[in-house]
Amino acid sequence: MRYHSDLNWLLKSPELLQLDKNISAQDLISLCEAESDFTFQQTYRLGLYFEQLWAHLINGSNDLELLHKNLQIIIDKQTYGEFDSIIGFQDKIVHCELAVKFYLKIGTGSLLSDWVGPNLKDRFDDKYNRIFDHQLVLSELPELQIWLKDKKIHIDVKRLLTRGRLFYPYREFIEQEFSFPKEINAKHDKGFWVHYSKLDGLLKDCDLQWYQLPRFYWLAEIDRVDDKLLPVEKDFSGFSLQKIVALKDGKEVMRGFVVNDDWLNKAQQRVAD
Repeated sequence: MRYHSDLNWLLKSPELLQLDKNISAQDLISLCEAESDFTFQQTYRLGLYFEQLWAHLINGSNDLELLHKNLQIIIDKQTYGEFDSIIGFQDKIVHCELAVKFYLKIGTGSLLSDWVGPNLKDRFDDKYNRIFDHQLVLSELPELQIWLKDKKIHIDVKRLLTRGRLFYPYREFIEQEFSFPKEINAKHDKGFWVHYSKLDGLLKDCDLQWYQLPRFYWLAEIDRVDDKLLPVEKDFSGFSLQKIVALKDGKEVMRGFVVNDDWLNKAQQRVAD
């Protein structure tokens, strides 16, 4: 299983966003280790898997206590959202939000709105605004302060943990011409995207082994081939987007998305909205 690799990836991969030290969860991460005895609860959502990884790390730390996870906030039948994690740390209670995201550059790249998620529902500026204008300020709402007091929870500090990868047009990726918004950490993980019409040339152009990348292999780099890594699908009639990875001697070299006209046209419209 890849759990241990994914735990290490969560600990050691760079932040996706450029975060001030007062909001970064680095002080919490530094107290965690990637223990291998991870009990995984089946889910089809990568974000929920990421939250399980985080909870496992916190529970395995001698210096941290996971007081609440995915704590839903419902007041008078109105749902306000949820706290991803509430953690005891030294003499403080920490509200830590989590975000693991993957975006493809469709516009010029200088604005968050130039980046869209693989499912096209998610655009980077929308997610960024929701994190800072909604998720991180929940505890400041007067009605939530009363709700928290009733539950004997007092939030002392807030933290944010961001992980993920940005995918650039293939030529820009190969030539390392990276244009990204000021809100992004310059050391973020990077990949590429390419149109389906270029796929054959890509597969033949270099001495690499190419595979489809299953959804739950999107986090840590690939360091060995197993039966979940299937050959790249060249017939694109059945789907509009495919995640692929290139290996050399069993080690990952690069990864990216292959997209068709339908996906690309919708992505361009999503950027223009």
